[in-house]
Parts: sequence; structure tokens; C-alpha cells
Amino acid sequence: MKKRGNLFAFVSAVLIVVVFAFPLVKADELNLAVNGALGGLSSDFRTVTDSDSNWNYDGFDLVAPTTPSNYSRFYSNVSENLLSVDVWSFNGSSRTINLIFDTNPAASGTLVLSWNYSSTEYNVTLKDYGTDSTYTTQVESDVNMRNSSSYSKSSTGTRYFTLTVIQNVVGTTAVPSSGGSSGGGGGGTVEEVKTFSLKIIHIGFISVDKKDKIKIPIEVVNDGQLNLVGIKLGVFVDPKLNGSRSITAALDIDEISSLASGESKNVTLTVNIDTDEEGEYNLNIQAQIDSLSYSDSSLIRISIKEGKKIKDKFIFIENLISENPECAEVKETVDEARLLFEERDFGAAEKKVNEAIYSCQRLLLKLQLKDFVYSNKTEIMIYTVAIVSVLSALIAYYYYRKARLMNGR
Repeated sequence: MKKRGNLFAFVSAVLIVVVFAFPLVKADELNLAVNGALGGLSSDFRTVTDSDSNWNYDGFDLVAPTTPSNYSRFYSNVSENLLSVDVWSFNGSSRTINLIFDTNPAASGTLVLSWNYSSTEYNVTLKDYGTDSTYTTQVESDVNMRNSSSYSKSSTGTRYFTLTVIQNVVGTTAVPSSGGSSGGGGGGTVEEVKTFSLKIIHIGFISVDKKDKIKIPIEVVNDGQLNLVGIKLGVFVDPKLNGSRSITAALDIDEISSLASGESKNVTLTVNIDTDEEGEYNLNIQAQIDSLSYSDSSLIRISIKEGKKIKDKFIFIENLISENPECAEVKETVDEARLLFEERDFGAAEKKVNEAIYSCQRLLLKLQLKDFVYSNKTEIMIYTVAIVSVLSALIAYYYYRKARLMNGR
């Protein structure tokens, strides 16, 4: 019995040492809140990572409310769901969240975004696309949200941003370097440890139409201390994640021969969508460095829905009307197009919204031409008055000289 007691005490001691020497560690979750304020109106957006959630809309997310008068909204757009709290599971190396800030009614002034973020687990980059609802043309430089706590810009109407979240994936390697001598000792070599880190930056979610073809920009960044060589790139539609043979994808570059520390390389992903089926599909972007035995992948989710292009046109004409009150007369046509869209008569809806866009643009062109003609008429009148004045002065001078000559006789 005494031996058993001693054995039990020994095993218990070993277990205690193991538990304290190797504690259970869980990676930090992202919890970032961003406040947007414009013209006295203020709203918050929050993005959170949770391993029990997913990238689609689920019970963890909070839908943004409809904006009543004199209120603002700050939200992400996930599968046509507008979320003021976007909770998702981080299962790749990066994700890009499309953000929208709007007010009712449309307000103008200085839009101020503010946050408090210091996590070392994730890098978060803010990008401002102004009024570009397609998130194509960036209007300002990237903002590293860890290095700053606010961003301000003069703004009118709806404004579009993205948050790109990247998990720090860092490795180390030993690099021989020359060693000096001191105190009469001999020379030698020491191993200097350098970190390597590779980031794949791209949009995380995109909504497209049936039978579409899109190009997605991708940036491969070497933000480590080690120069990288032989970076192999690939992309495939994952059949285990609701993939489809009707969707093909290809990168314009399949290998980056070298990428120095601090450098980046732009790559274009072309996706052909040859399907009439709606649904969500997944693309995996892969990077591999054989010399370092390193590989990583990043996920892009594609939502295929009929009428996506028409929705983009609705956003375009609404922004056009908001910025040009002269076009308010076409709002009735836009409302008719929306009714047709809700009835899933997409052909008639697109025809109507195109009619509204054309009518507004034609009206604006007429107003510009009117201003141009008026301006030219004004200039012609000024020139005519000037010419008549000069001629009158010349005639008066002529008769003055003639009268003096006659008096001189």
C-alpha cells in the first residue's frame, strides 16, 4: 500500500508539472469595433471571429436595422444580408469585408472613423473606395489600423470601405553569419534567426451574376525578414466545399521566382462562371515554398445570384439621383424597375433601370450644354461690346483729327 501511495504521489506530481509546463493556449480572437460619425450622426460596426460561426449569415450575426430619418448605419454586406455585427470563423490567411456607411437623409461633411485596436494576432487594413459601390477604385492610401486609431475624409452620401483581415503566419529560419573575435578569442560563425512571413491579400467575398466573368486582384506580400524564392501559386474550386465544374479559375502568374523582404507582387485571378445555378462556391488560393517546406491557402467565397448586375445599376442610379437632385423626376421609373425586379422579371427590370439611367444622364448633359451656350453667349456679348467701343473710339478720334485739320487751314 505504501508503494502504491508513493506511485500515486509521483504520477500526480508529474501531471501537475506537465499541466503547468504546457498550458492549453487558444489563439486570440479578433474583436474590432469601428465607429463612423458624420454630421452629428454616429453608428458602430463590429467584426468578431468565433470558431463556432461561419462566413455566411448565421445566429451569431446581428442584422443592421432599417435606417429611419436622421439616423446612420455602418454595416457589412454578406450574401445580401446587412450586418452591424459580423461574426465569422477565421479558416484562412485573409478575409476582406465590404463595409458601407450611409445616412438618412444623405449628409455631407467630414466623415470620421475611429477605433481602438492593438492585436498582434491579426493585421487589419482599411481601404476607402469613396462612392464606388463596386470597390474598384481606391481613393486614399491603405490605413494600417494597428498603427493609427482614426481616419477622416470629406464625404457626401453613401461611402464604401473594405477591411482586410490577415492572420500573422510567421516562421523562422537560421541564417549563418560571420562572427567577430574579442579578448584574444578565435573567429567563428553564429546563426542569426530570421523570420519569414508571406501574406496573400484579396477580397474575401464577392457576389456575381450567372454566366459572368470576373477578374479579382490579388497581392502577394513578403513582410518577413527573409528574401523568398520559388513561390508557387495555384487556385482551385474546392469540390468538398460546394464546388462546381461550371466554375473555372486561373491566375495570370503561377510562380514568383523571387520576392525580397518588404516587396509585393500583384497577381490577377480570372474566374469564369458558366452556370445557371445560384449558390455559394469557394476558391482556394494556394502558395507554396519548397525550400522552406512552407505552404498556405486562402479562401474566396463567391455568391452567384441572378440579378446582381441589375442591383449594381440600382445602386448607381440612386447615387446619381442623390448627388444630382435634377434627376429626381426619374425616381418613379426606378420604383417601377424595383417592382419588376421583386417579381423576378429581370429583363423588364433591367430595361426600366437603364431607361432611368439614360434619362438622368441625358438631362444632366442638357443642363451642361445650356450652361455652355449661356457662357458662350455671354462671352460673345462681351466681345461685341468691346469691338463696338473700340470702333466708336476710332471714329470719334477720326472726326476730332479732321476738325483740327480744318481749323488749322
